[in-house]
Amino acid sequence: MTARLSANRRSAGMTLTELMVTLGIIAVVLGLLTPVIARVRKAGRDAQCKNNLRRIFEGYKIYTSDNRGKKPMVTNRPSLGLNDLPSIADVLESYTGRAVFRCPLDKMEFFEKDGSSYEFNVTAYGRLADDMLPFGQRRQQTMDPPNTPAFYDYECFHGRKDSGHSKNAVFGDGHVETF
Repeated sequence: MTARLSANRRSAGMTLTELMVTLGIIAVVLGLLTPVIARVRKAGRDAQCKNNLRRIFEGYKIYTSDNRGKKPMVTNRPSLGLNDLPSIADVLESYTGRAVFRCPLDKMEFFEKDGSSYEFNVTAYGRLADDMLPFGQRRQQTMDPPNTPAFYDYECFHGRKDSGHSKNAVFGDGHVETF
């Protein structure tokens, strides 16, 4: 009877040594997976930001098409109060929705202050006040769409400034890259 009772106790649970080894293995696996999970999450946020930029640019192209090629006249940074023009997010909201103007890595609260985490290249893709002048008095500008960003992060949300890769941008031909 005693031998049977002793055998039942042994199979019913784990020894302290077995428990410590199991917990040690779990700790090592978690230690190895934590950096991987962090990189995967950051890559997901980067991908969401790039998708946002593509969607904003598509909304911009639809806007200009709906307005017979006329570019929007907007302010670049509404929080600076430089003029009373609407922001690009206000103009394109009906084409894109408001959520696409928030970069998931915007910790500086540009979205809360300006309604967008992304800056619009108003000089190249917007209508400037001098566009209202007669043609001979307008500034002439040449643009190379594949090399001219249309929308880009306000700040270096995607890395360090000295790393060479810090901002996402969508260019005039529709491609998105980090620069």
